[in-house]
This record gives sequence, structure tokens and C-alpha cells, in this order.
Amino acid sequence: MLNHEDILRILLVDDDHAVLSGLTSALAVDDADEERFQIDKVNSCEEALDELMAGPFDLLMVADPVAEVAGIEVLRDILHSGYAAPIVLVTARGDRVAQEAALAAGATDYVERGRPTLLQKPTDA
Repeated sequence: MLNHEDILRILLVDDDHAVLSGLTSALAVDDADEERFQIDKVNSCEEALDELMAGPFDLLMVADPVAEVAGIEVLRDILHSGYAAPIVLVTARGDRVAQEAALAAGATDYVERGRPTLLQKPTDA
């Protein structure tokens, strides 16, 4: 769901500025990427909801937790607002139970901080 300018708009949600900077760096790996991505950053669920209402995003990356609120709760609030684009939950928890809970709550994907592998949400065949 790219916007009309073919620039991928990404919203990062985390209350840790170092994590936001790290995610931004990981997404824009070279100068050419700066022209393909527009990365906006917010520090809370409330700010994320405001940004999502203000304009379309192609991808949302939500930290777990955000301002001491469980990432899954943030995810549920965002989905309840009507947001329909992909959501990736980014967390330090790597156990299978946490992964399954994130996907069951509506995350499109789940990334463990420090591990580059994405776990794909199962599709019904």
C-alpha cells in the first residue's frame, strides 16, 4: 500500500530515543534509501494514534513496551482505531509464547531486538 509518491511512510513508536535512532538507521541503510523512506517517530500510543489519524502510513513498527504499556495493548488500541496497514511488533522478548500472542493480537510480524530474522504470520492455505 505505497502512497501516491511511491515513498514508503513508516511510523516508529517507542519511548526510547536510542531505539528509535537504531531502527531509523537500520531501515535507511544507504543514501538511496533516504529518498524511498519517510520515517516518522513518536514516543507514545497517544502520539501514534494522532499521527495515524493525520495521514496514511504504509508500515507501523511498535516497541514492546511503550511508556510502560505492553506493546500488545498498544497494538490493540491502534487496530481498534481502524488502522489497517502492516504492523511489526519490536520487542526484547524472544519466547514463542510472546511471538504467538503478538501475531494473535493482530501484528503482521514480530521482530526480536538484536535478531534480524522476521517471523512470518502463518497464512491459511
